[in-house]
Amino acid sequence: MEAERGALSALGSRAASLAVVAAAAFSVVAWGTAYSAIRVAVRSYSPGGLALGRFGLASVVIAAIVAVAPQERFARPTARDLAGLFVTGVIGVAIYSVAVNWGERSVDAGTTGLLLSASPILTALIAWPALGERPPPLGWGGVGLAFVGTALVAASTGGLRLGPGVPIVLLAAVSWSVYTVMQKAYLGRYSPLAVTAYTFWGATLALMPFAPALVRAVRSAPANATAALLYLGLVPAGVAFLTWAYVCARLSASRAASTSNLVAPMGVVVAWVTLREAPRMLALVGGAVTIAGVAVVNSVRAPRASVIPPEGA
Repeated sequence: MEAERGALSALGSRAASLAVVAAAAFSVVAWGTAYSAIRVAVRSYSPGGLALGRFGLASVVIAAIVAVAPQERFARPTARDLAGLFVTGVIGVAIYSVAVNWGERSVDAGTTGLLLSASPILTALIAWPALGERPPPLGWGGVGLAFVGTALVAASTGGLRLGPGVPIVLLAAVSWSVYTVMQKAYLGRYSPLAVTAYTFWGATLALMPFAPALVRAVRSAPANATAALLYLGLVPAGVAFLTWAYVCARLSASRAASTSNLVAPMGVVVAWVTLREAPRMLALVGGAVTIAGVAVVNSVRAPRASVIPPEGA
């Protein structure tokens, strides 16, 4: 009997691990395609209008999922938590998406993906005081190495002076890092579905001032730009953010963030294939150095989760 229970426990643990891997893989692939889709859509849609269209549609998708989900998986937050979730959405969804859209007007899709690989480093820095995840000296060496890689990627676009989109994309990296850390506390009390829903709805409200620009663009945009917007709302936003919340609920902030480094090379490949944007050698070298630095950070960190997954998630 004990042997059977042990076997069932091991099987359940293996299945849970596979579920996390599958969710992470889906998010990485979906976000890897997002950079190129944004590149197409932002030619006809303003950064703010594109962000509203994308996450407004994603909010509708999430609302549909909420409508058919078991009620125990969608606990209503307290007033204080509701405000916090809305702020989390403004920082990690609204500001992030507008900054990425704006940056992609002057930075190619592949380099944008590589530049955003700085976010796991920033996440590790923020998670130290916020979550008590303190890297040892070797870990800080990895942080420094990753920032060198980020500088090389920035230089490949003409540097901070010649590439006006670079600091905007770096703002996106910062906002994403803050979002990753902030949502951890709420994932300890609410399901990934609830956290994703309230952050999306808060972000959509914050983006409503861009509604007139969105309406004007919808009327005049070519079919391929609107198709890119619809894809961004349904897949990289509507589903991938939900699967990513599932991953973050079960991994520490820094380890989850390090997984997102795989988005960068995926973005380069997609941009190369779909947009024929051949990656610059300096961007590739910088991306490799950044990823190597994050690998060092995570190699010296114990694999533990910062929060316990909410019941029923």
